Amino acid sequence: MSSSPYNQAGGLLNEHLEKRRGLKSIAFDTTTTTGSGKRKKGAPNKATYATVCKTMQHLSAINEILDANNKKLRRGIGFDAVRNKGLLYVCIYELLFGKYKSIRGGGKVKRMIVKYERELRREAEDYVSKHGSVEDSGGGKVNFPRYIRVNTLRSPRVSEIVEKLKGDLSAKAVVVEGEDATTVDQSEDTKDVPPDTTIYVDAHVPDLLVLPPTASSLLHRDHYLVKSGKVVLQDKSSCFSALAMVRGHIVGSEDGKEEKIAEPFDYIDACAAPGNKTSHLAALVRSSLGDDDDDDGTAAPKKKKKKGKAKNKKPKSTVFAFERNSTRFAILEERMKLFVPPPTSENNGNNGVAVHPIHGDFLRSDPSDPRFANVRAIMLDPSCSGSGIVNSPDRWMEEGDDGAAKKDGKRIESLSNFQLVALKHAMSFPNVDRIVYSTCSVHEEENEGVVSKALSEAEYGDSKKEEDG
Repeated sequence: MSSSPYNQAGGLLNEHLEKRRGLKSIAFDTTTTTGSGKRKKGAPNKATYATVCKTMQHLSAINEILDANNKKLRRGIGFDAVRNKGLLYVCIYELLFGKYKSIRGGGKVKRMIVKYERELRREAEDYVSKHGSVEDSGGGKVNFPRYIRVNTLRSPRVSEIVEKLKGDLSAKAVVVEGEDATTVDQSEDTKDVPPDTTIYVDAHVPDLLVLPPTASSLLHRDHYLVKSGKVVLQDKSSCFSALAMVRGHIVGSEDGKEEKIAEPFDYIDACAAPGNKTSHLAALVRSSLGDDDDDDGTAAPKKKKKKGKAKNKKPKSTVFAFERNSTRFAILEERMKLFVPPPTSENNGNNGVAVHPIHGDFLRSDPSDPRFANVRAIMLDPSCSGSGIVNSPDRWMEEGDDGAAKKDGKRIESLSNFQLVALKHAMSFPNVDRIVYSTCSVHEEENEGVVSKALSEAEYGDSKKEEDG
């Protein structure tokens, strides 16, 4: 039995290499594979997940090092004979590129590697001298702005959130300046440079704020605004599905100033977990129903109603949120409780919109179920290859590996087949007149290809019915 502390990391990487599943999908499983092949309950901790991500980022470099001098090191270590290749890759990464440049623990795999430590380090130095560090060669993380969405279901006044965030960022800047005296006194060349506390309101997505990349270290899951559900850590790209869904049904009011949904109806989020898009859809629906408060802070304060027992009124719209995986469904339920407030006396016992999480497979849902009689719109964001996520660890896999390319091709084919089935099922709901289909993939097979097949098969089915009739 291996005594390596990297067993779980090796197991995650093995499963990714063998099955070409996305790393996040593997991590969300209720059980994960250890390096010895045994199944272990529970998701990996942050350190393990980070180690796997970093190893994947360096896989191309590690393979080039092993293949130098006619694959001398690959043969010497006995790479092809090692069953637990994930663990082997992780240990080599730790030795050559890890924080401490050493392998913790013991075990057979470690002994095989340290036997060639000197040669490995020499080849690693040659690699860096030729290509530079992996982080600097385009394979590293891109510094994007930190996007956060104001959850108007919990905090209808965006201006209040902006002021709180500015205060937090300023406080953080003061702390940094106190630790580093060189940043306190600005030179003449830098006096006009604005401090890194600027917050923009996104030009395309309502209630989405754009913060500097440095804000990422401040805005995390333990930040008080995040823990209260008032803001959601959500990238801009993932906001367009809900935006396209709701804006497609909005009509202008008679005075031309307000926009409202002509007639309230229900929605389905077919693949809902972890719930960011679901809560965004709910917030946009409530706003479009005219049940949202003004968020610019200029409106006159409303008279407070007397507190009393809330009367649960039927919501104008319901979002049915499907998730079949037990672990992900638990996360979805928890987030919906956080993001979507319950009926209270302050909102007259009605939020205008309700989210109803369903622990089940959307593909097995019955379109004729009375619960879905008022569903007119479905948001479908199915499992995909994730090839369009710039900082996804899955993008760091070596593209020049023919074997990996074949496995990726099969995986994309399998995913597109599932996506087609899901889209056709969404189209089978009798009253649905709008479907928003989205993926995080850049592959045509998962996007235009799926939509084109679904539409052509639906058209063929309709013409067939006419002929039979």
